[in-house]
Amino acid sequence: MKRSLLIFLGLTTTAAPALAQEEVEYFEGDFLYEDEPIPTWLATIELGLLLTSGNTEKESLKGRLDATQDLAKWRNTYNLEAFSSNDRDKATAERYRASAKSDYKLLNDGSYLFGRLAGVDDRFSGYSYELTTSLGYGFRAWERSLPYSDDHAFLELEAGPGYRFAKIRSSQLEPGEDNTEEAGIIRVAGRFMYPLSAGARFDQSFSTETSVLGDNNFIAESESALVANLVHSLAMKLAVNLRYLKEPPSGKKSTDTETSVTLIYTL
Repeated sequence: MKRSLLIFLGLTTTAAPALAQEEVEYFEGDFLYEDEPIPTWLATIELGLLLTSGNTEKESLKGRLDATQDLAKWRNTYNLEAFSSNDRDKATAERYRASAKSDYKLLNDGSYLFGRLAGVDDRFSGYSYELTTSLGYGFRAWERSLPYSDDHAFLELEAGPGYRFAKIRSSQLEPGEDNTEEAGIIRVAGRFMYPLSAGARFDQSFSTETSVLGDNNFIAESESALVANLVHSLAMKLAVNLRYLKEPPSGKKSTDTETSVTLIYTL
C-alpha cells in the first residue's frame, strides 16, 4: 500500500497542469522583462506530544507534513502523518496516514471538482490498512472578512461518491471470517475556520464515509483545533481528534480520541 501511495503522489505531481512556479512577463519598449516567480507552494511541519485514549492509551510523538500547491486552475494538497508510542524501547502504537487531493477550480465563488486518495496503516486499529478513493464537488458555503485579521472566516463543504477497501488483521478474525471490507461510499467533508484575533484562529474539520454498496459501515472523523502564532513562522496548536467506526473489528472500540499539543513551522 505504501508503495502505491508513493506512486500515486508522484503521478499526481507529474500530471499537474503547471508544476513550476508561475512567472509574470511584460514588455517595456523593445525589452521583455520577467518578474520573480510567484510562490505557489505552502508547506507546514507539525511536531509534538500526543495523548490517546480508546484502543491505545499512551503518550506518543506526532509528526505531520502538509503541502499545498495553489495554481490558477488547480489546487493540489498532500498530507503525511505519523505517530509512534514506545514503552521501554518497545513500540506500543504506530500509525501512518497519507493522502493526496487535486481540486479543479470552477468559478470565482470557490466551487471546485476534486479527486482524492487516502491510506491508513494503523497497527492497533484492527486493520492492516485502509484505502479510500473519492470524487466529487466542493464549494465555499460561507465567507466573511474580519476587521482584525487578514484571513477570512469561511465554511467549505464537499461531497461525492467513492470506494473503501480495508484489510483486517488475522488476529481480529473469527474462524472462517472474511479478512477484507469493500464498499461503495458517499463521502461528505468540510472545514470551518474563524480567526479569533490577528494571530489566533479556530479550525474545525470533519469527514464522514457512509457505505451504500457492499459491507455496511460508517466512519466519522473530526479535528477541533486552536492555533496561535508565536513568532514569525512558528505557531502552537491544541487539537482534539475523534474517530468513530460503527462496526470495528472484533475486540476493538468504536471511538478513538486524541488530544495533542504541537508546534507548527511554516516553510
